[in-house]
Amino acid sequence: MAKKHLPHRTTFIYKGKRIDVEARTQGELINKAARKRLEIENPGNIFFDLSKDEITVSDWIEEYLEIRSNDNTSLEQQGNIKHMLNHLGDEKGHILLAELNRTDIYDVLSTMAKKGLAKSYIQKTRGQISAAVKEAVGKYIDVNVAADVKNATNPCQAC
Repeated sequence: MAKKHLPHRTTFIYKGKRIDVEARTQGELINKAARKRLEIENPGNIFFDLSKDEITVSDWIEEYLEIRSNDNTSLEQQGNIKHMLNHLGDEKGHILLAELNRTDIYDVLSTMAKKGLAKSYIQKTRGQISAAVKEAVGKYIDVNVAADVKNATNPCQAC
């Protein structure tokens, strides 16, 4: 069986050795290449993955959208996903992904409801937020905090 290549690749030369790095997204590729170079330059040292502690909601949305752009998602769907996730990024993009909680997601959905957005659109946005957070599980976070958030058309439904 042939090895499946990831969509983003780079190669660099270090002391005459060719080093290949592959990743799912451009951001991940940059991080992997930098980490690989550090590991080669500092053999025996242990490097901790600080990105779990440093990635914000906006950073993750950007990475998630890049992942979705590399799968079979149509351009129209990608645009819709981006528009929906921007609601989360605009309000909660500054917080760390690891600190995102149900209340934050509920706040975003409640704000959308207060602005008079259609209930079906809010439901779809909740689904996209949940899918994006689910994709981060195992990589940056341990649990999908958006999985059990109900629609926020009134405060009682979301809790």
